[in-house]
Amino acid sequence: MSAVRPARMTVEEYLAFDAAAPEGERYEYWDGVVVPVHGYDETGTVAMAGASPAHNQVVLNLSAALHGPMTQRGWRGGVGDQRVRTEAGRYSYPDLVFTCDEPQYTDDNPAVLLNPTLLVEIVSPSTVGRDRGAKLRAYAGIESLVEYWIVEVDAAAVTRIVPQPEGGALRFVEGLDAVVESAALGLAVPLADVYRLVDLP
Repeated sequence: MSAVRPARMTVEEYLAFDAAAPEGERYEYWDGVVVPVHGYDETGTVAMAGASPAHNQVVLNLSAALHGPMTQRGWRGGVGDQRVRTEAGRYSYPDLVFTCDEPQYTDDNPAVLLNPTLLVEIVSPSTVGRDRGAKLRAYAGIESLVEYWIVEVDAAAVTRIVPQPEGGALRFVEGLDAVVESAALGLAVPLADVYRLVDLP
C-alpha cells in the first residue's frame, strides 16, 4: 500500500478501497477525500505507524469501564473497527462505538453501523483537528446519537458533546479525581480508571 495521500473518490470507490486495504489498515471518507484512521503526518503522507501506547491504553481502559454497564443493558459495541456513516454520507471508524437499539447495518464489507448511540474518539496529534472539527459537526447530525466523547491522551480530560436541535451542549471534565457522568446514558466513569497506567505529562 502506497503511503501517498489517496486521490478523491466516489463513495463506491472508497468502499471498495477500504474493503481491499491490508490487515490493520482502515480508511475514513470525508467529502470525497480518503483519510487514514491515524491521519497524515506533517508532510501529507499516511501516518501508518499506528496509535501511541497512551492512546491504546486509554482505549483499553475506557472499553473495560464501559463494557460492564453497556452489555448488562444489551447494548452492542465495537472498538476501533466498527465503521459508521453520518447523515452527510461520511464514513469513519470511531475508537469506541455503542448502540442501545437493535443495530442497523449495511451489507457492505466491512458492515456500516447506521444507528450509534455513543461515539468516542481518543484524540492524537494527527487527528485532533478532525475529531474536534469535521467529526464533531458530522456526528452531531446522526439522528440516533445521544453523546459524542472526545478523550485526551496527554491530559486527564474528556469533552462530552450532547447533540441538540439548535446546536450542541458541551461538558468538560478534567482531573484524575473527576468523573464523566451522563444521566442520559446512565454512566459514571472515573477518569482515574480511564487513565490508569497512562503516563500523563
